[in-house]
Amino acid sequence: MSSFFYSLYASSMTLPYMFTFYGTWIATSVARPVLALTAVALLSKPQAAIRKFELFYTTVQYLLLCKDKKFKAPPKDPASYFEEGTDNKIERKTIIFVRHGESTWNDTFNKGDRKTLAFIQGFIPGVVKAVCMEWYFWVAGQETESWFYDAPLSKKGLTQAESIHDYLSKAKIEFMPPKEKQIMKYLLGQQPAAGTTDGLTVDNNVTQQQAYVAPDSQLVSSNLRRAVATMAVGFQSRLDQTREAGKIEQDQIMILPELQEISFNPDALCITPAHKPPVTAFSDPKSIAKIYEQQINTKLHTGNKKLSENGLHRLQAFCKLVFDEKIIPSSKSAVIAAGHSLWFRSFFRTYLPYSVEHISKQKKLQNGGIVAFTLQRTKGEGGDYHYLIEPREK
Repeated sequence: MSSFFYSLYASSMTLPYMFTFYGTWIATSVARPVLALTAVALLSKPQAAIRKFELFYTTVQYLLLCKDKKFKAPPKDPASYFEEGTDNKIERKTIIFVRHGESTWNDTFNKGDRKTLAFIQGFIPGVVKAVCMEWYFWVAGQETESWFYDAPLSKKGLTQAESIHDYLSKAKIEFMPPKEKQIMKYLLGQQPAAGTTDGLTVDNNVTQQQAYVAPDSQLVSSNLRRAVATMAVGFQSRLDQTREAGKIEQDQIMILPELQEISFNPDALCITPAHKPPVTAFSDPKSIAKIYEQQINTKLHTGNKKLSENGLHRLQAFCKLVFDEKIIPSSKSAVIAAGHSLWFRSFFRTYLPYSVEHISKQKKLQNGGIVAFTLQRTKGEGGDYHYLIEPREK
């Protein structure tokens, strides 16, 4: 009996050495052909290889030096500028936040709604898959693709973006209360059609182009790929209708670097060069290709966020921008913004009254989630503008 336990003990002691031996043997056997293939691929497309090295260098820079999250909300409560009894003029704009679907970065590193055990079991295989995908993009010369950098939608994220489209297409606004109905009309881009008697039924003699009326809401998006794709997929029916009417200039997705995520991780860095249109990622559906080709406005896209700035600068710039009639015409009563969880949460913490306890200050908006509110603006005594999220509708 004792010899049996001794043999079992001896076998258990040799297992680590066996794993080490076979692991090393497999790694050395595979390494040489992989390195040779990599070298050939890189030499055949040197520009793409250089671009990938640039992205890697930028990633290291931001991981070590980025100050994006190093800011605090202003010490003075924004509500103090809007107290009753002041004679200051108050302007209002409806803002609707739409969070992007889950990204490939989220899928690899975040637990999400998975059970803890399932996440732990799948973590190492998930990382291996992600690294292999990144290597493939590298050797294939696909310089606009990355699993980690400016992470695109994952398979689950695409489903979440499609759920936005399904929700909007199936919504029965006639049964909604007035405020919710108005928000839904902003999302759908609904305006009474020209050439109608009841605002709904188009006369047979009126063409689709003649009946088309530009939406009174402006679509804007972060410059990160997952946000743009979520907007294109979620609002595809609205954008397709605009294009089919030949009025693409009247309803486009405006790319705003002000909405770029507040983080130093590579998934929050923009891969699309300044003023260049984003291209569909490997995970994006082909059905949105025409939207990317014709209905993306990049005039304000100045590229990746600066290393020296922090998130508060972009929050303030966004507030200023939505009230700028040279950028968002006064005919646009609402701004629909596709963006990111940390950016949205920081916005609520900064512009909701400090005395107000609200879940948006503590929790992240869910992937594919939508929230609407009224943003107020007033001019202070020194000529500076101040902003406040109206805590409740009046």
